[in-house]
Amino acid sequence: MVLDGHVFRMVYGTVMHHRFIPKANKFLYSMFYFHVPATALEKKLGNFLFGINKPALFSVYASDYGDKDILPKGWINSILDNARLNNIDRDTISLITLPRVMGYVFNPVSFWICLDSDGNLCAVICEVNNTFGEKHTYVCFKDDRGVIDKQDEICAKKVFHVSPFIKREGDYTFRFLYNDNKFSSFIDYYNEDSQKMLATSVIGNIAHMSNSRLIKAFFLYPVVTIKVIFLIHWQAVMIFFKGISYIPKPIQNSNKISHSHSPKNKE
Repeated sequence: MVLDGHVFRMVYGTVMHHRFIPKANKFLYSMFYFHVPATALEKKLGNFLFGINKPALFSVYASDYGDKDILPKGWINSILDNARLNNIDRDTISLITLPRVMGYVFNPVSFWICLDSDGNLCAVICEVNNTFGEKHTYVCFKDDRGVIDKQDEICAKKVFHVSPFIKREGDYTFRFLYNDNKFSSFIDYYNEDSQKMLATSVIGNIAHMSNSRLIKAFFLYPVVTIKVIFLIHWQAVMIFFKGISYIPKPIQNSNKISHSHSPKNKE
């Protein structure tokens, strides 16, 4: 789908969560995401099926991301400047996210895709939301600011409380694959003892958005965003009944943006 010169696409795939310790728990479900040019988020576009910053069956609003007081372009540019990511082509940045469906959305994580002038992936800005209405942004890039290949591990300190069954400690390890046809994100969590506690992934194929695909997605994945929040709470109930202790929510850190760091050895 092309609107006002902006190309919109969809990502069809699966989401996986696998907890290893202290009790095993795994679930896998089908999902679709929208692939939206960041430059389009400064406008009002669309029709009754798909809208940018306007009501529609599926919609994406700039106010759901970044700093609500700053347009997405300014917010992203500030992040990239602070991280000294000067090789990013600012005009090609795109967002992979769950859309609002009939006005409602909950996004566990959205991905801002940052490419260099040759179209290579060099950074991913991950916006993480929890069910308490809080948000943190992890800026993922290699130490040399170079191209991110699918085997590259990018690490970040866990500084944001998400699950009430996992402490705010340890590290994440990120891996990404992005090209014209595919997007994959693998996020593993290691506790302070370098034990792998959790593995998550989003694996999908990228296709051009069309009215027919939007209608098909609505009926194949009904109330998709409600499904996400339901599954999160359902899995929490299952984890609780497996005897995993509930962890009260701590006061979140005042810094809402953090950078990745060099990988460390994990035994």
